[in-house]
Amino acid sequence: MLTPSTKRLAAGASVQQYGGKSAAYFGSARREILPLLPAHSRRVLDLGCGTGATLAWLKQIGRAAHTTGIEIFAPAAAEARTQADDVHLLDFENADLPEGTEPFDLVLCLDVLEHFVDPWCAVDRLVRRYLLEGGTIVVSVPNIRNYRVLASLGLRGRWEYVDEGTLDRTHLRFFTRRSALQLLEHPHLGTQRCLPTGIRPLSPKGILNTLTMGIFQEFFAFQYLVAAVKTTPAAAR
Repeated sequence: MLTPSTKRLAAGASVQQYGGKSAAYFGSARREILPLLPAHSRRVLDLGCGTGATLAWLKQIGRAAHTTGIEIFAPAAAEARTQADDVHLLDFENADLPEGTEPFDLVLCLDVLEHFVDPWCAVDRLVRRYLLEGGTIVVSVPNIRNYRVLASLGLRGRWEYVDEGTLDRTHLRFFTRRSALQLLEHPHLGTQRCLPTGIRPLSPKGILNTLTMGIFQEFFAFQYLVAAVKTTPAAAR
């Protein structure tokens, strides 16, 4: 069982490892989430916001009025403060947002939950405390069932951690499509919507995926984007 002190040690080790990441690791706007977003959100929270590129993009296209980021890596958080309205430097697994923080219409968790010791607890806190009823939560996690990972493990016996990608050395949890959907199985959330990434329609993978009617889609997907809307639990109606 992981104690609070163990969690803090794990978080400290992760912060140190982020120092070797590339600028693109923290600074890419996640435009692929657009199909899952509401038309407009008054308040947006981005957990693991990096340098704030996604929040800046949402404001630029008129999808967000007020933007807030949470970031554990101080240099990235400092840059994010030039892009977002509010940025909090904190480890969300061990600290809450300031008391009195208003809830949000949109919560983003993009390539961050796989770095958490307990991502399910983090989602529960976000949904219960920080997501408005009728608000949307969007999660992105890498797909460990991708054919490149399976081929390397099955054919070459290799499971080697790297600086970035599916086997990023700072990843603590791994997900398939099924377990990605289970992240948003919550009494306060409605039906999930799920989109794979990394399958361009006219690419060899995209063509093969179409010809095989999606049978191998779970092996081609690089990541899964999952979204759900907060609803009133049936028991409380």
